[in-house]
Amino acid sequence: MVTDKADKKLLAQDERAEILKNERLSADYFKLIVRSPHIARAALPGQFVLLRVDDDTDPLLRRPLGVYRIKGDEVHFLIQVVGKGTELLREKQHGGKVSVMGPLGHGFRTEGVGKRTIFVAGGIGIVPLVFLGERHPAERLFFGAKAKEHLISESEMGRIARNRDYATEDGSLGYRGLISERLESFLKTERKTSDCFIYACGPKGLVRRVKELAGEFGVNGEASLDERMACGLGACLGCAVETIDGTKMVCKDGPVFNLDELVF
Repeated sequence: MVTDKADKKLLAQDERAEILKNERLSADYFKLIVRSPHIARAALPGQFVLLRVDDDTDPLLRRPLGVYRIKGDEVHFLIQVVGKGTELLREKQHGGKVSVMGPLGHGFRTEGVGKRTIFVAGGIGIVPLVFLGERHPAERLFFGAKAKEHLISESEMGRIARNRDYATEDGSLGYRGLISERLESFLKTERKTSDCFIYACGPKGLVRRVKELAGEFGVNGEASLDERMACGLGACLGCAVETIDGTKMVCKDGPVFNLDELVF
């Protein structure tokens, strides 16, 4: 596992990647698969890439995308349509080319963590946890979203966690309510939470609550933060977050942070 920050930055490259597949999964989600030997070889779970939507200047900024899965020299992205850039990406055709720069940022720690790992995801926050889970499966997954259609299929989740707990705000699948409520119930019943280690990714409100619960029950963990990015290298200061050590950049210092260093 690469741990030196300078060495990690040397791994980043800008590469013209061929589009192998662009599959629409629902009205809001699609899966983009590109051939990128460098990123497939170098990326660690939790890292991201910057993808240029078009050779034109509109949209000007690249889109930050977490790595969802790697198979051979294929890099898979699970993308939610949230604006013009992702809408244009959804229309890309097989055989086309896109510019991808990466891998960027710091990924999840996998050595020296608790014996029992727990994934907590909200919506599209499942992306980096799938990549992590296919290399290091968790004991339990807590996965929540607004409705059933925003949850990834059970067949895919079975590969990343032995036990799975789902929640939807509208009650269309699993527990009706917030997935953090299911995590809290689980931790209350555990006799030795110090053996657990949480990996979380999702909306800011979910990460905040996971941090609170981790502190309350004495659980260590990490969270991948989702923030708007521009340069992806820490120069523009557009993705600043507060930590106990001062302001840090999600793109350069993260996107993965220890739960106990985050300040909300």
